[in-house]
Amino acid sequence: MMYHALAKHYALKEFDGLSRVNPVTTLAGGMYMVNVTYDAGAIRVLSRWADAKILGTVYGVAPMAVYEIDRVLLPEAIFSARPPVEETPPDAEPAASAPGAKGGNAT
Repeated sequence: MMYHALAKHYALKEFDGLSRVNPVTTLAGGMYMVNVTYDAGAIRVLSRWADAKILGTVYGVAPMAVYEIDRVLLPEAIFSARPPVEETPPDAEPAASAPGAKGGNAT
């Protein structure tokens, strides 16, 4: 989780300035850095193996902000080769609940 956190609160509008000081150190330390890009309001956080787009704000009140991203960041310090990650097909449906489980199809 620390690889997904920065040491300072950044509002979405501040990511433009942050993108000018790449790479950005995460709370995981100096060998776990990310690059931030800001292009016409589209914010991306890049690690060697992932290019994550910030989709929106989950929580944004200082001193903490939580942003939704569209993929997991994978640090190069841990993943020396591209990990095998399969994409979820867009038409895939969630697994059905077990029979008898709360909200499941109990008979």
